[in-house]
Amino acid sequence: MSSQQSHGFVADNKVIGTGIVKLKPRPAKERAARALCSLHGNPENMMHEGKPMWMMYLPDVEAVLKAVGWKEDEPRHVPEVEA
Repeated sequence: MSSQQSHGFVADNKVIGTGIVKLKPRPAKERAARALCSLHGNPENMMHEGKPMWMMYLPDVEAVLKAVGWKEDEPRHVPEVEA
């Protein structure tokens, strides 16, 4: 897996100069939208209508989360992810 791919809640790494900088974990909705975007064979960061392509999948993510009764402010158990 490349340094730009997400590892669940593990923050992505970004190479800057000669070092690696830890970035903040992406929000759950963004990770889900990026996953759907990739699933459909679309590049996540390609610009579409002035926004990254993955953002076009946010309404789908929100519909699924609403259907399963997900609430953003509830604490979540996040499994450990191997790096």
